[in-house]
Amino acid sequence: MNPQTSLIDHASRWAGYTPAATALAGPSGRWTYADLDRAADGYASWLAARGVRANDRVALLARNDPAFFPLLFGCLRRGAVLAPLNWRLARPETEAVLALARPGVLLADGAHIDVARSLPLPDGCVAERLPDHPDRGPHAPAPGGDEHPGLVLFTSGTTGLPKAAVLPVRQMFWNGVNTILAFRLTAADRTLVFTPLFHTGAVNVLAMPLLQCGGSVVVHEGFDARRVIDSIREDGVTVLFGVPVILRMLADTPGFWDAAARLRLCLCGGAPLAVSLIREYEAHGVVLTQGFGMTEAGPNCFFLPPDQALARAGSVGRPMPYAEARIDCGGREAAAGEVGELCLRGPHVFLGYRDNPAATAAAIRDGWLRTGDLVTRDEDGFYRVAGRGKDMFISGGENVYPAEVE
Repeated sequence: MNPQTSLIDHASRWAGYTPAATALAGPSGRWTYADLDRAADGYASWLAARGVRANDRVALLARNDPAFFPLLFGCLRRGAVLAPLNWRLARPETEAVLALARPGVLLADGAHIDVARSLPLPDGCVAERLPDHPDRGPHAPAPGGDEHPGLVLFTSGTTGLPKAAVLPVRQMFWNGVNTILAFRLTAADRTLVFTPLFHTGAVNVLAMPLLQCGGSVVVHEGFDARRVIDSIREDGVTVLFGVPVILRMLADTPGFWDAAARLRLCLCGGAPLAVSLIREYEAHGVVLTQGFGMTEAGPNCFFLPPDQALARAGSVGRPMPYAEARIDCGGREAAAGEVGELCLRGPHVFLGYRDNPAATAAAIRDGWLRTGDLVTRDEDGFYRVAGRGKDMFISGGENVYPAEVE
């Protein structure tokens, strides 16, 4: 392992420790950590041959594929930055995102290569089909430091046009540390990814933290309840992340509860989680806990201990081990039970928005990330989400928060 290896080049580290252990699995088969390391070098060489240099963006328009991860590690080895695109966007939105990213190369899978080649590309950018297993070759490694961008993820949130959130190596590493410590992840754990890899949830809730600790990641192209149930059983999945509607669909699919007995933890994020669903999972012996996070601060900002998932249903828990949180209420710290804006600080916070200094300055003030989320904190330090600041409405002189109504 090169001593300059990026903090989040987990392929390189675990190829040295446990080369034969399973890192990835998917439709194309099983990848050991040695396989992952070789593939990452292959992608780094392939990018170098196409003139991709340090700090260049490498855009990706593709459905989920295990190759996402060796491509990410290959970009890190070139000092380039992976920018996965949302393939669900309408063409004008895709064009706007491409103009913002200004990639040196646009990679696409077989289903999207024709679309990629038809798009108006920035000067110097070419559209290429994503190779399956590029050969290793000569390339000059150019890994960046802790503040070097590791990913650019596009997030529109509640504010309309997409913004390009720049996630440094440091942020992804500390999100992994927080996640591993809070959920006690080990190399024996295995997760299943079926949410799209252009979102932080698929990349950073469990996948990258598990690769950080030598665990395994199974990648599905998309969500299919029957295939998920089969994979939990056949692949030995131990920890699972999903959004509420997916977890509801799984619960309603025959055979899920039998397969779910193998899960030690289910995490939910992306939307409010109904207490009734937590109770239903608990009744079948499956721990389901609500999480909370955002692209800009890692998807794992709070931690609700599994043994309190039911007793404190509706809470997102306390801040992660290496995260600070406070609630701003008109310039002062909110009292217990008082609604205010959630502010976060720590090594898990992003660098800012690409080419958008105004949005960056509005988001990060006095060292704190202003999330725009409205929360409360009880006497024990457990947080609950009340809604988004822009969502609040007034009825009869009272502030009403849609998340609380739901």
